[in-house]
Amino acid sequence: MSKDEVFYPAIFHLQKDGVFTVKVPDLQGAVTYGETMLAAFHSAQDVIGGYLFSEKHYPAASDVTEIQLDPGDQLVIVPLDLNEYRSREQQTKKVKVTVTIPEGLRDEARERHIVLSHVLTEGLRRELAKD
Repeated sequence: MSKDEVFYPAIFHLQKDGVFTVKVPDLQGAVTYGETMLAAFHSAQDVIGGYLFSEKHYPAASDVTEIQLDPGDQLVIVPLDLNEYRSREQQTKKVKVTVTIPEGLRDEARERHIVLSHVLTEGLRRELAKD
């Protein structure tokens, strides 16, 4: 395994509405979601990649036996090759857009360290995949 191949434990929680929320405890504020387990897994890889994209040193992965789970939580190991992730991301030019959202949602997203551009990007990908 190369230095740029990482894996982190992630906590998957199935919400009442059927959406999976995912938290990566080793990466402060790394939270994402997916409408299916597979979508949540890919979103977890994306949030890990985005978090570590420009880092040279990566936080150590926690010992899975020390992670506290709530009832209904599932612990999933999420692997990622950061070289592949960086290559893929650098081939996709990013553009800045302006959106308007309710202030309360913005504030709650900030408190939870949710990256709005990630949420918008993933939401658009899901919508476009429906066709």
